[in-house]
Amino acid sequence: MKKIILFLSVSLFAFSLMAQTNFRDITYKEALAAAKTEKKLVFIDFYTSWCGPCKMMTNNVFPMKNVGDYLNAKFVCIKIDAEKGEGPELAKRYQVKAYPTFIAITPDEKILMTKVGGTMDGNAFIGSIDRLIDPDKTPERMQQRYESGERTADLISAYAGMKMEEVYKNRQPDMTKKDEAFKMVQDYFDGLKDQERLAEENLFIYTTYTGNTTDAIAQYMIANRDRFVPAIKSDISDRIRELYRMDVLNYLCLSFRLLGWQCSIYWKKMAVSVVMDIIMRFIRITMTNIRKKSLLWIFVYLLNRYNREGGCIICLWHMNNTDQADLHGKESM
Repeated sequence: MKKIILFLSVSLFAFSLMAQTNFRDITYKEALAAAKTEKKLVFIDFYTSWCGPCKMMTNNVFPMKNVGDYLNAKFVCIKIDAEKGEGPELAKRYQVKAYPTFIAITPDEKILMTKVGGTMDGNAFIGSIDRLIDPDKTPERMQQRYESGERTADLISAYAGMKMEEVYKNRQPDMTKKDEAFKMVQDYFDGLKDQERLAEENLFIYTTYTGNTTDAIAQYMIANRDRFVPAIKSDISDRIRELYRMDVLNYLCLSFRLLGWQCSIYWKKMAVSVVMDIIMRFIRITMTNIRKKSLLWIFVYLLNRYNREGGCIICLWHMNNTDQADLHGKESM
């Protein structure tokens, strides 16, 4: 049973290959010239070969589609090793003292942004860059816009994103900032018409401000996943998968802890039952019908095999909600 659960948890980590940030293999001077010709800015990633967060950004964040789309549209992007070639001189010029450090400059070398450190959240990363290079998104200007009554997706995304960034600005996390951000987004969401909630400009609500599958906004997203505009359907599906994946992993952690303790056989089996239940809900949401039916029946078998005290009733209840006709058809075969 443990091998089965481990296999499933590893499988849920798989992600599709996505468009990457286009870091060009050119020199600093060539990047300035290209930016001038293309009417873009220059984005510089200062890194070193031994920097762990630098590798994390390269492997996990820059390959994200939303990050690549944003950076490629606005910047000529280059990577500079701060310890090789022209790197040491440029690092000194731009006062780079930690890695990774990200610099945004104009083609005439005016510094627009200096950002130190990486993050696993692609939306937060590009949001912070956008706020640093846009004069209309300074903290003072956004507060002014918000207090004057403006409620646009652009402002709410930027203003709430700034508050989220402030949560971990100091050594002691300020969770009131997170509460303020989520309340701001919830109020904005509540004021939207149904069609507006499905629009591409409001994708940030679902990708950043849904914490688990029981959230009101997450429940709306799941219930209306087929109604979103085509441009963001894949992003919505990815977020739903991620939320269910987190549910699965949370229950897996609980299950493994229980299985490792000297607890009663009843609680061990109940833990496994809950894990299987969450996995089945994940499959029902994300899989195609043919694959879904096959995997659902496999899990019913596994629950009957490993949890004979009635745990499969939970799974059968989920199946009957949407697949009752197929269930009876299968039994009659």
